[in-house]
Amino acid sequence: MAGLMENNFERYYAEYPPEDNKEFFALAFVKANSLKQHEVNKAFDTAINLPSFTSTSAMAFFLFIHGKLNEKRKGKCEEVILDLINGDTTPYVTPLCNWMFMEQEVTAFEEECVLSLIKGLRGEKKEASLDAIDSSIGIHAKDPEFLTKIFVCIAENLQPTDILRMEGCLRSLHEHNDYFQNMVLSFVMHPKGMYRIVGRRLWDNFHFETSSFNAQKDLPEDLQCLFIISMLQDYGNPETRLPKLLPLIDSKSERVRNILMGQLDPYLDDYMGHVINALNKPKLESKYIDVIKQYYERRADALEKRRSMKELSPRYSHMSEFQETMRLQKVHMQEQMREAEKGHKSILKDIAKNVVLARGGGWRDENGVVHHLAHIKFSMPSRQLVQSMTPMEQEDWINKVIEDWDVKQEIIKQYIATLKEDNELDYIFPLLLKQMGYRILLTPKQSKGQPQYGRDVVAAKNIDGVDTLFLFELKGFSAKDITDRTLSARDGIIESLNASKNTKYRDASILGLSKFPRKYVFVHNGYAEANALLTLNDYVEENFPEGSFDRWDLDKLTTLFSEYLFDETLLTDEESCRLFKKVLVLLDGEGNNFKDIVSLIDLQIQKIDGKKKEGRRVVINLFATLRLIASMIYFYSKDCNNLLPAKFCIDTILVKTWAWILKGKKEKKAAIIKHFYSLVLLQVQIYEEYVNKILSVARLNKSMYGFESSDTEYIFYPLRCFDFWRI
Repeated sequence: MAGLMENNFERYYAEYPPEDNKEFFALAFVKANSLKQHEVNKAFDTAINLPSFTSTSAMAFFLFIHGKLNEKRKGKCEEVILDLINGDTTPYVTPLCNWMFMEQEVTAFEEECVLSLIKGLRGEKKEASLDAIDSSIGIHAKDPEFLTKIFVCIAENLQPTDILRMEGCLRSLHEHNDYFQNMVLSFVMHPKGMYRIVGRRLWDNFHFETSSFNAQKDLPEDLQCLFIISMLQDYGNPETRLPKLLPLIDSKSERVRNILMGQLDPYLDDYMGHVINALNKPKLESKYIDVIKQYYERRADALEKRRSMKELSPRYSHMSEFQETMRLQKVHMQEQMREAEKGHKSILKDIAKNVVLARGGGWRDENGVVHHLAHIKFSMPSRQLVQSMTPMEQEDWINKVIEDWDVKQEIIKQYIATLKEDNELDYIFPLLLKQMGYRILLTPKQSKGQPQYGRDVVAAKNIDGVDTLFLFELKGFSAKDITDRTLSARDGIIESLNASKNTKYRDASILGLSKFPRKYVFVHNGYAEANALLTLNDYVEENFPEGSFDRWDLDKLTTLFSEYLFDETLLTDEESCRLFKKVLVLLDGEGNNFKDIVSLIDLQIQKIDGKKKEGRRVVINLFATLRLIASMIYFYSKDCNNLLPAKFCIDTILVKTWAWILKGKKEKKAAIIKHFYSLVLLQVQIYEEYVNKILSVARLNKSMYGFESSDTEYIFYPLRCFDFWRI
């Protein structure tokens, strides 16, 4: 070393023969200050005759001496270097990259070295080697043909995706628009999928949507079709893909148009507004664009329904499975963090990177590109206080919520308001009259299929010592409210009252019935509008003697049902009342397992089992109670836009009631089976509404999928589909 530092090559040779000290010889020569030409030639001649002189130091020696040799020896040196590179080139990456970085221009020999080096890359250090190559030549390499050769070489000998690591070379080629565009398009439409992936990534990264490329002008028909299929193949970055694709809607080729329209359907399902925004920017107009926009509007409406459909949310339909999934995800993440932090390595260093804040609400990446933060489109209130409570705290809170809350009147009112005239109001109203002491002479069932002449129920009762005939006209469902329409409609209120007043009622079994004073009662489970009520009052004053007409509206019915009928059913004990209030409080809560509904139903069946004598009235009250429970939960389920509680409730009632029937061997008793079928009809009604509600979106592609980004959909998407189709 001392000899070389003193430019005394002969001394170095004498003291350290190169044959015995090959590595020291190579390193010392590279570090020498200055040598004469004949000494350089002698060193080269010595080196090429050294046996097994193939180390990294040897490569550094030949690269260093290459520029100092005459033409003859330089050619031999290049042969030696290329021979060393031929094979596993990983050991030579560092000296080659250092040499190429110091070169001022890229020669033909250097191009050959780069390509040979890339072909020989092996093992885990491949990525680091590519980074080093890109850093060393990215500054100097300007020839677009050479840069294209590099990318083709990487794609053919390594992986096409490795091209994306060559950011410096890509930027250099990007300066030559034609070459870069041709390469990207060749990758986009390549027969091999990995090439197409890289092509689309390059398209996105370099924002080809702003380029001068025009698919209609620059590509023939066949390539236009391939271009469409490839660009919409992986459903990514619609803001960069669509601007150059959508103008093809106006293509003169029917094949191109059909392929684009066919590909846009599934793409629109995933990207919705992005597609419409891309359509609106160039202000394209055609019948095909109208078709796309109409499909978008239908799809957008369906998705809004889907997002608000609690029946399809795992937080309501599969809460126990949802909680277990989230728990396992948490455990898995903790295990990953513990594994990553072994040896004091923080996982944050792997999943996060340093960024520079930029003006305008965003961050600037290492390439200087500013990425704006996403805008919040909508927000949803979170029930944080409930979720943060322990089970004991939650139970205590619920008890406080329902304390001193008398729900009896409201429950009955809502139940009566939901009764339909046919089979529901007609069925339960005679029961009320019996409890009130009326003698029922005619019911809707007895007169079904015959003219009723404005009287659905006829009854008699002694009022203040006078036997009186009561004629009840019932209106419910769509006619339950008194409005101008229901007053004057065909078979409406006025027409029915006229028929009742002008038609006599005869019953030979009741002596003196014809002399009984008559009282007409209009019964409706609704209310009266102010203007319509004035009209009705004027009509009554003109057509009915004073005191012979009465009107029972929803409030009146609520009072009567509460006093005479329901005291024997639902609210006879404090525990039933407490459970029912608790059911209604938690009805729409996330994760509700409906155990209180089960307890409430079990309690009603236990009460009838505990009676010594199971009379007809007791059975009627049981089924009235169960129907009331199901109807009220159904009503409030609709009110909170979640039919799952109603579906669970009616299923539970039917199963437990049928078990009670079988246990008591009552399956052949016609009266009990009739009551049971009334529950079945309610189940059919609930299921029909449940299925129709979900069908409004289920017919669309992927509509059962939860559009909120979540790994849990791998589990709940198939579960949800199975539950729905099982119905």
